[in-house]
Amino acid sequence: MKIYLRDRILLALAVSVQGRAYPANRLWLWLPWKYSRRKFCQLTARLSRQGIIERTVIEGEVNFRLASAGKKLLSARYPAFKWERPSWDGFWRLVTFDIPESRRKERDELRRRLIKLGFGELQNSLYISAYDFPAGLLDWLWQKDLKENVFLMESKQKYLGEPKALARKVWRLEQLNYRYRQIVDKMATKFGIRGERKRLEFYKQAYEDFLEAVLNDPFLPKELLSSDWEGERARQFVLGAGAVRG
Repeated sequence: MKIYLRDRILLALAVSVQGRAYPANRLWLWLPWKYSRRKFCQLTARLSRQGIIERTVIEGEVNFRLASAGKKLLSARYPAFKWERPSWDGFWRLVTFDIPESRRKERDELRRRLIKLGFGELQNSLYISAYDFPAGLLDWLWQKDLKENVFLMESKQKYLGEPKALARKVWRLEQLNYRYRQIVDKMATKFGIRGERKRLEFYKQAYEDFLEAVLNDPFLPKELLSSDWEGERARQFVLGAGAVRG
């Protein structure tokens, strides 16, 4: 999955510090292997000038945090992303549609939008979410004149089966949790790595693996996750990686 450099910075700051300043020498680790520190400095300087991130110096070290414009940009690019998972109100939101083949383009775009918003496919042409319908989706349906073809519904949890089991099936949570667990297991071996270059390669790959997992995470409420969910533990392990000189 291709992740734009700007998006890597935004995701890293959102995942890493939740509003607090984050050291530049660690932020660099979130960028692809062989992406030089000079180019990293140019990128962060440009994002700072654009008001997307804020630069600050703490105890002589450069740090960054997301600015308001950066938070809005991140929300627009990855609307499902919400590391601080809201509590669940016990209702499922369902979207079902019957769009003719003559409007296949709009039908495919609707599917992409629903997935981007964190919906899961319960059945063919039936998508489900634990969160309320976003205003942007409703606006888009009106704009595309699909209001007669798309139906939005709410259902209490008891009518769709045991919630955790349903979530596990629809979003394939066991596979995602396995990816998070692999990251935890991998980070547990970091102390045996010798050599600056090998540590750099190790950290870069760990951050890459974590970003890939994050972008496949629907960020469901905690009430729908298993007791052994590894997402937060993986985040803590990744953030515990030390800075690397380079």
